[in-house]
Amino acid sequence: MRALSVQWIAILLVLCVAYPYFVFEKISGLPWNFLVWVIGLLACCLSVLVKQAFWWWFIHFFFAPLFYFVFQLHLPPIYFLLAFLFLFLIFKGCITHQVPLFLSNLTTLKNLEDFIQKEYPQQNAQKIHLADLGAGIGSVVLYLAKRFPNIEFYAIENAPLSFWIGKLRCRKFNNIHWQMHNFAHQNLNHFDLVYVFLSPNPMPSLWIKAKKEMKKNALLVSCTFAIPNANAFQIVDEESPRPLFCYRL
Repeated sequence: MRALSVQWIAILLVLCVAYPYFVFEKISGLPWNFLVWVIGLLACCLSVLVKQAFWWWFIHFFFAPLFYFVFQLHLPPIYFLLAFLFLFLIFKGCITHQVPLFLSNLTTLKNLEDFIQKEYPQQNAQKIHLADLGAGIGSVVLYLAKRFPNIEFYAIENAPLSFWIGKLRCRKFNNIHWQMHNFAHQNLNHFDLVYVFLSPNPMPSLWIKAKKEMKKNALLVSCTFAIPNANAFQIVDEESPRPLFCYRL
C-alpha cells in the first residue's frame, strides 16, 4: 500500500501543476511523453523520503514511463494476464514478505563456503543440517552441495516457478531437500545453520523466530541485510555490497 501511495501522490502532484499550466497556455493535450518521466522522478524522490529500500527507488522511477509506453503498444489483454501470472509465480515473496528474488553471486557463495569450513571443520564426521530460507532457484544449495556432500541442505521457497526451477536444477543431489512453503511457517529447531538473503522487512520477525526455535550455538547468516538490534559475532567481507552478517544463537 505504501508503494501505491507513493505513485498516486506523485501522479496527483504532477497533474495538479501540469493541468492548470497547459490549460492556461491553451495547449491541447498534456505532453505525457514528458510528464511520465516527471512522475517517475517525483515518485523516486518520495520513495527516498519515506525511507523505502533502495530497489524501490528504481521501481518508482520507471513505473509510470514503462506503464505509459507499454500502453501505447495496444497489446491484447491476454498478454498482460500472462505477464502478471509469470511475475506472480516468480515474485510471490514480494506479496507475502516484501522479499523479491535475489540471486547470491559467486563472491557471496565463496565467502559462505569458507565460513562453513571454518565453523564445521569436522563436517565429514557428522551430519550438519543447513537451511536456505527463500532459496529462489537453488543457487546457494546447488553450489554448496557440490562442496559439502555430507551436509543435508533444505531449500525453502514459496514462489512456485522459482521452486520448480530450483528443484529441477538440484535433482541429481540426494542431500538437497526442497520444500514449497512460506519460510515464516518453517520450524527452525532442526537446523545447525540457516542462511537468508531476504530484505530488511522480515529480519526483525525472523530474529525473534530464530531465538525461539533454533538450538543453542546454531548459526544464522544473513546476506546484505543486518538484523536490527542484534550483534553479529562476525561480518564476512564487511566492505563489499553484500557482506555476510553471522549470528550465533
